[in-house]
Amino acid sequence: MTDQPPDERPTSYSERYRGTAYGAPPPPQPAPGPRGSRTALIIGVGILILVIAAGGAWLLLGQRQPLPPPARTADVAQLRGEQTIGLFRAWVAHPTGIAFHEALDETISSDALGGVLKGDLDVVGPDFSGTISFTDGQVVKSGDVVLVDNIGYSRQPGKDWVQSPDLVPYQSPDPFTAIQRSEPIYDLGLETRAGQAVYHLRISDWIFGDPNAYLNFPVGSLQVTDTRFDIWVNDAGVPVDAQLDADLTAPTLLVGPVTLHTAYTMSDVGGPIVITAPPVASPSPAASRKP
Repeated sequence: MTDQPPDERPTSYSERYRGTAYGAPPPPQPAPGPRGSRTALIIGVGILILVIAAGGAWLLLGQRQPLPPPARTADVAQLRGEQTIGLFRAWVAHPTGIAFHEALDETISSDALGGVLKGDLDVVGPDFSGTISFTDGQVVKSGDVVLVDNIGYSRQPGKDWVQSPDLVPYQSPDPFTAIQRSEPIYDLGLETRAGQAVYHLRISDWIFGDPNAYLNFPVGSLQVTDTRFDIWVNDAGVPVDAQLDADLTAPTLLVGPVTLHTAYTMSDVGGPIVITAPPVASPSPAASRKP
């Protein structure tokens, strides 16, 4: 018989392993990391959300056309000039004409001849009334003139009015009546004249018909070689000033090159101007083209 220590006694198998878990041991838990790892994770998730949101916005707006670039100053000026030309064309195409007051100053010169015409006229379409003077060398002719309903009247200083059926002004007082077709009109930009901002327009074609009839020369005498018709209009397309310059030749007259310069200054445009026929004493037996 075997002796047992006094404090030890035999135990059963279940008692020996009581409290022990059965099965595979659990995986080891990672050691806690530094506090910055959590912050980095949050930032990374936020960036991912922003990228996804941006991609969705691109898909939603991808069909929209991009905004045009801001208009350049030159483009705006060109557009405004084209609009002004359109307004001017509408103005000159008025069916009954526009009333205005006009100061006219014309010089025609060559080696052998010359003359200066001045006028102070009220104009309503094809009709006009006022005073004109013509200087040919040392001779000055002046008088009052009226053209209404295609009938001309003239009056010399100190005399009565007479009817002058053939009265034709040396220069048409309304230079814009000839602009009825589609002649090219060029925009030369914004300028300042007499303290007013105006648009400078130009027509480079002779638009006044036969220059001989226009300037009261014998038929076939004059030929136009160059012309510039400059017009200054306000932003409503209404003329303020105009200037006609032309170079001509007169081979049959043997007078050398001929130059024409006419300046027009408009005022009271659209004003209440009425042209009426004057009282006539008797028809003139020999009507003159110049008063």
